[in-house]
Amino acid sequence: MTSEAALHDTAPATPAPTDGASRGATSRRRLLRLAGAAATGAAASALIARPAAATDGEAVTLGQWKTATSQRTRADYVGGLTGGQAFLFQAGSASSGDFGAVSSALAGWTSVATMPTGIYGLTSVDGGCGVWGRAGGASSYGVRAQNTAGPGLFSSGTTIGVHGTSSAEAGIAVVAAAASGGTGLSATGHDAVMATGSRYGVVAGGSWAALRLLSLSAEAPPSRGLQGVAGALDVDSDFNLWFCVAGGTPGTWRKIAGPGVAGGFHPIGPYRVYDSRKPSANPLSTGTSRTVSVANAIDGNGATLTENVVPPNATAIAYNLTVAGTAGNGWLSVNPGGNSSAATSTINWQAAGVVLANASLVGLNANRQVTVACGGGAGTSTNFIIDVTGYYR
Repeated sequence: MTSEAALHDTAPATPAPTDGASRGATSRRRLLRLAGAAATGAAASALIARPAAATDGEAVTLGQWKTATSQRTRADYVGGLTGGQAFLFQAGSASSGDFGAVSSALAGWTSVATMPTGIYGLTSVDGGCGVWGRAGGASSYGVRAQNTAGPGLFSSGTTIGVHGTSSAEAGIAVVAAAASGGTGLSATGHDAVMATGSRYGVVAGGSWAALRLLSLSAEAPPSRGLQGVAGALDVDSDFNLWFCVAGGTPGTWRKIAGPGVAGGFHPIGPYRVYDSRKPSANPLSTGTSRTVSVANAIDGNGATLTENVVPPNATAIAYNLTVAGTAGNGWLSVNPGGNSSAATSTINWQAAGVVLANASLVGLNANRQVTVACGGGAGTSTNFIIDVTGYYR
């Protein structure tokens, strides 16, 4: 069995049509017929196109370049199949290494400005796919596209690795799916993914994460000095999520989530979560502090009524603090759990026997606790009650 094949059209040579479009269409049909023959032949797995002389006729040889027609189409790569392509369609002159490091069944390469697309797929069949790729091996790609031209941000010079469009009412431009542990779509670039749609720009779903954004820069977008585009989302290396509300350099950005952001507010209740009078009076006095849980609602006797009204991973609460049975002249400080400082005041009282309330916000520790500290002169003390009206998570 030979390891080298040059497949020629066996039909008699005919004069080239005067119509360039017809000539190109005829050439493509013959090229595809030859490709089909090679795929079913015994030497298909070892197909290496032997370079042939350039021709302007209609017969197309695998490995031959149609040099004088507007449809410059070539099958296979100049040289050996170091990348393992079964078929390669090429426009322009090859440069060393263009495909040598990429193994693929079908590849497309172009350097011709009037034909800038490496591979183009089109279907008008309902439920069909213009380009379909499937890969089952580890670290394999169903469809992989790369554009190595220079950058051109949101202009006629924009370079695109993968571009998909759909004109159907419920059509999707690009679909990427992967089994557990795999990646459906991986993109790198100045703008890794740019998507627009009449309904949604990006629809993403996954068993681990629906959508993951990660910048290569350690800096937050407002500090990078790069152009910001209104509507853009960005995640810096500290895992802060940013949204651009006005374009510019750097534009106007809002941090909407991150390790140092409380998260979304969830109004609840109100629920009583602590009462120092129940089941028996246990007032707090000057110079002392108490760490209490705000996780569970309690009943009138101080027993747990409903668990997890403030759920795990909550970062802060909105609450009402009430003092009752006051003595002396003092104040209470409510801090995240573990901070016993009384340097600030959440509520103050000026006389004995008063009942006062104040609303505030406070962060929580990992155990959903706050620490209440008492300040004031000698003999100052009070009972206190905490009612939660919402939490952040």
